[in-house]
Amino acid sequence: MSPPARAAAFLLAATVGLAAGGAEPPERTRLQRFLEEKLSAAVRGEVRFGSLEVSLTGLEARFRDASLTIPAGDAPPLTLRAGSGSVRLAWASLAAMAAGRVRLEELALDAPDVAIDAKWVEAFARRPRGTASVQVELVRVRIAGGASPTATPRRGSTSA
Repeated sequence: MSPPARAAAFLLAATVGLAAGGAEPPERTRLQRFLEEKLSAAVRGEVRFGSLEVSLTGLEARFRDASLTIPAGDAPPLTLRAGSGSVRLAWASLAAMAAGRVRLEELALDAPDVAIDAKWVEAFARRPRGTASVQVELVRVRIAGGASPTATPRRGSTSA
């Protein structure tokens, strides 16, 4: 079995264990670490959750205290923090998981705080393509509340 297929099988088995188990089984911690590790590799940064609950029947995960940090060259990293949110997997992507492709139907963030700089955008665009064993496609993002400081304008641009 290929590494992506093993990862998909582990994810499915851990999720089934969560759905059948009680509150806070040991698999939950392993599943959370597994997902953080795979998502961090996919974005070539760091993804962390304070807590994570997975629903097998809805192919949905709810999280609290999420953070995302993506470095790019010498620029300040992109950072995102959300007090809570959810992510829903597309049913059609279950088969593609064996090949290391995950299609997220929706990412919902409640009151996210985002910090992004124009220097990061430029550095990220120059970054070589990654070689993560997991590729993530995001279809829709829903945001409720939150804050995002104005990015540093590029030279030659004007503010409205």
